[in-house]
Amino acid sequence: RTAVALLTPGDKAEASDQTGPDEAGARDRTGPAGEPGRDEGRVLRFEACELDIGRHELRRDGEVVKVEPQVFDVLVALADRRGQLVTKNDLLDEVWGDRFVSESALTSRIKAARQAVGDDGRQQRVIKTVHGRGYRFVADVHGS
Repeated sequence: RTAVALLTPGDKAEASDQTGPDEAGARDRTGPAGEPGRDEGRVLRFEACELDIGRHELRRDGEVVKVEPQVFDVLVALADRRGQLVTKNDLLDEVWGDRFVSESALTSRIKAARQAVGDDGRQQRVIKTVHGRGYRFVADVHGS
C-alpha cells in the first residue's frame, strides 16, 4: 500500500505527492476512453435520499448534498450490499484501493456519510455500526 495523507477542508498538503480528499481513492465510473461506465443511470433511493451513481451525486429531499468522493463511494459500497456486513477492510480496499489509510479515515468518512443522509451514530437508521467488524446499510433501498 502507498501512504496517503487525507486532508480535511482547511488542511494543506506538505508534500507534492499527497492527494486531497477530492482525489484520493475516488472510483472511476467511466469506461475506456471516457465512455459511460456500468453505473450510468443507476439511482438508489432510500429514506429521503437518492444516490445517483452515474452523476456521482447525492440528493436529500430533492436538494443536492455535496460530499467528498470517498464519502460517496462509502455510501455506494454499503448500499450495494444493503443488509450485509461490510468489513472495515473491505471498505478500505474498495474505496482507497492500494493506498494505506488508517481506520480513523474510514470512521470520519462514515460520520460524514451519516450526516449527509440525515443519520447519526446514535440513531443508525441508515448505516449501522457492527462494533469491531464493520458496517451494515440498514435502510430499505429501491432502484437499480
